Amino acid sequence: MDRETADEISRRLTNFGEGLRTEIQGLGTEMRTEIQGLRTEMGTEIQGLRTEIQELRTENRTVRRHFDVVGEELRGQIRLVAEGLQGFREETATEFKSVRGEISETQAMIRLSFADLDRRIRS
Repeated sequence: MDRETADEISRRLTNFGEGLRTEIQGLGTEMRTEIQGLRTEMGTEIQGLRTEIQELRTENRTVRRHFDVVGEELRGQIRLVAEGLQGFREETATEFKSVRGEISETQAMIRLSFADLDRRIRS
């Protein structure tokens, strides 16, 4: 191989290497730009998600307070029903005792009347 051919090959390889280096640098720049764009886009998306999460937390607290209020109101109403039921039971028990007493008195009077009637019939 003569000197000219070797120089030509060396020159072509150098040109090829420089061209390849330039192309790789261009791809590197393009990749960096694309990655930066993706970072920016992801940052925006993440910020949007953070905002939505914060809104959900705020809504969750509001719903929780509402349920606490409703639950407390229900507890109060249940207490009222329980107190009313207890009063009803006491009143019913008192009334049943009164009715039993009246029934006992009526039975006693009937027995007395039948005893008196039986004695008249036998005499």
